[in-house]
Amino acid sequence: MRRRGAAGAASRSREAARVGDIARALATTSAGVNTHSPASRLPLAVRTALCRVFLRTSIGRTMGELLPSTLDESQQVRLHDAPATRWPGITADVLLGYGAAGPPYSGPTNDALARALPRARVLPVPRCDHDGINRAPDRIVTPLATFLGTG
Repeated sequence: MRRRGAAGAASRSREAARVGDIARALATTSAGVNTHSPASRLPLAVRTALCRVFLRTSIGRTMGELLPSTLDESQQVRLHDAPATRWPGITADVLLGYGAAGPPYSGPTNDALARALPRARVLPVPRCDHDGINRAPDRIVTPLATFLGTG
């Protein structure tokens, strides 16, 4: 389930964060996550400059503060990466939601997990990117509330 080039981007992001260059770390991380975005193909210096501006916003500051721990968590995920078939023992109901307008690897990754998990279902969320949950549109909230038994 690994994505090509993700480990290299993560390593560069962790190094930039380690030396305190959060804008560069965010620029590298964003390009690695949003491979489908035209912005991911801009030169690193341009992406970094854009991230410096973004980090001046309230959501940018929050993301900047969280980025080092997010990179550490992502490293743990990579260290424990395994095929989706590793998880058939999980018998809980599982909802695997992803933004249908997000990175192209999201659908196949969630589909593979759903095939391995006996009680999983996949929810591709139309018109949402990888971070659609941050905006909580009805097309995410309603199926999530139904899944949790509160809808």
